[in-house]
Amino acid sequence: MWRYLSLICFLYIFVNKSRSGSISRRIVYRRYGGTVNKGSAQRQPQRNVPWSPPKKPKKFKMVKLTNAMEQDFVDAHNAARASVSPTAADMVPLEWDKKVAKISKKFVKKCSFKHSAGDDRKIKQFDYPLGENLFVGMSVSKDHTNGTYITGRWDGERKDYNYYSLTCTPGKMCGHYTQVVWAGSRKLGCAIGRCPSISGTSSMFDIIAACHYGPPGNWRGEKPYKLGESCSACPADASNTCKNHLCY
Repeated sequence: MWRYLSLICFLYIFVNKSRSGSISRRIVYRRYGGTVNKGSAQRQPQRNVPWSPPKKPKKFKMVKLTNAMEQDFVDAHNAARASVSPTAADMVPLEWDKKVAKISKKFVKKCSFKHSAGDDRKIKQFDYPLGENLFVGMSVSKDHTNGTYITGRWDGERKDYNYYSLTCTPGKMCGHYTQVVWAGSRKLGCAIGRCPSISGTSSMFDIIAACHYGPPGNWRGEKPYKLGESCSACPADASNTCKNHLCY
């Protein structure tokens, strides 16, 4: 009889121990791409708040570019310049220039998707009017105020450009790309504005962006850079340092 009582007590203790063990199992939720240990708490994971696009402005509004946003433009341009194909022998990095950026700010205030006159792009530090690239977008997309995305759209034209023949696929545009990778350009400035409407394009667009370049590129009949091994023909005013295929 004592044996039966001992066996019953043992089974009772074992079952309760197993139940308590199942309750205390660790629960792990996946959140923001990682894992968070919630212990035994039965909590729901925190959800990301959905992004709401701003409404079209009733009047022009300049998008304030932070230092990081300016650097996005610079880094994206230099990444494009470093990755040209065929390779460039004389490619230098672009640097942000506040005076050049002022021309971009002046342009986007016009809310016009039409290249500005040469006289409107002149500044004292360069002999010729600045080069100019334009972009229009919509507030419903966060990408359309992102320098990396905007530059990427211009750089995407490279697939239609033939370096050797200086030609572009019929019906396509390549001038934005060639300005982005024009080796003779050294300074960069950009601006983004939000408009009630933008002349020269569809009414669905309310974002306009412009980048300006000094010295300008896209000289007719000239190639955007010298063909050759990276940094093998760096300009005289550049150091002998070759970093990421660019002459510094």
